[in-house]
Amino acid sequence: MLIAQITDSHVEAPGVIAHDRYDARALLARALQQITTMVPRPHFILHTGDATHHGDVSVNRDVRAMLESTGLPYCIIPGNHDEIEPMRAAYADTPWMPKTSFLHYVIEDFRTRIVCLDTTIPGEVPGTLCEQRLAWLEGQLAAGGSRPTMIAMHHPAFRIGRPFSDARPFRNADKFAALVARYPNVSLIVAGHVHCTLQARIGNAVAIAAPSTAYQFLMDRREDASISLIDEPPGMYLHDWSEPHGFTSQVALVGDFNIAKPTYAAKRA
Repeated sequence: MLIAQITDSHVEAPGVIAHDRYDARALLARALQQITTMVPRPHFILHTGDATHHGDVSVNRDVRAMLESTGLPYCIIPGNHDEIEPMRAAYADTPWMPKTSFLHYVIEDFRTRIVCLDTTIPGEVPGTLCEQRLAWLEGQLAAGGSRPTMIAMHHPAFRIGRPFSDARPFRNADKFAALVARYPNVSLIVAGHVHCTLQARIGNAVAIAAPSTAYQFLMDRREDASISLIDEPPGMYLHDWSEPHGFTSQVALVGDFNIAKPTYAAKRA
C-alpha cells in the first residue's frame, strides 16, 4: 500500500500570491499532478491539514475538486488555518466526514488502518488532544486490535528544535505518547504544520512532519530567531507499507528533476 501524504497547501482565492511569490493553489495542483503520474500510483492521498489559508468554504470546495480530479481516494483533516464548519460543509457527503463534533475518524479500507485526528484549538495556533479526544483515540486503538496502524494529525506532538515553534508546543504531548506506547501496532505518526521535514519517536512509533506543498520555513535554531521563509522545493511524503516490513517513508520533492544515468560501471560482486 502506497500513501501520498500532502500537507499545508494554504490555498487561497484564485490569483492570490502568498508572500508576493508563492501561488499556493498552483503549487498544490502541481503536487497532485505529480502524484497521478507516479509509477506505481499511490493508493490513497492523505492531506494533514491547513488545506486552506483562511478556511473559506468556497476555497475548501476548490481543494476538494482538485483532490477528486486525481481519481484517487483521499481524506483530509483540519489544521489551525482551517475552519471546522466550512471544512465539514465542503466534505459533508464523504463517507469519512463526521456530522458533528471533532473532525476525526478512521479509514478502514486498507490493510493498514489510518486513524485521523483533529488536533485544532479554535482561534489558536498550537495543537492538542484534550481528554475527550484522547478517550476517543484510545477507543479506536483498542477496537483495531493488532492491525497495523498509522496515526495522522496536523500538529507534531514532539519537540521541533526551532524556538519559534517550540514556544507554542503541542499540549498533552506526554499523555498522547503514553497512550501510543501501549499500542505497539501503531508504527507511524504523520503530521504537518511546521513546513519542514522532521523525524522523531513517540512511544514505539516513528513520528514525522512533512514539508508543505506551498512554501517552507527555515529551520533556525537561534533563540531569538523569528519565523522565516526559505526557497526550498515543495514536497510530500510517500509512505510505503508492506507485509512483513511495515512502513518505509520517503520525502518526495515536487518539481521537474532530470533523471541521470549512472556514470560508473557496475562491478561484479
